[in-house]
Amino acid sequence: MRYPVESADLSSFLLRAQGSGAQVVAIAGSGTVFINAVKAAHEFGLRRRQTVQ
Repeated sequence: MRYPVESADLSSFLLRAQGSGAQVVAIAGSGTVFINAVKAAHEFGLRRRQTVQ
């Protein structure tokens, strides 16, 4: 699934990725958007069941 690169809120995309059952969730981006996406993934618990790259 793709997400808008400059989106300020990736919560809905991360929750869909979490619910998808995928083993790996890849986050493509840079700067603040990437940092916030990784932080949000950690807050939602993606790292417990899935690999975040």
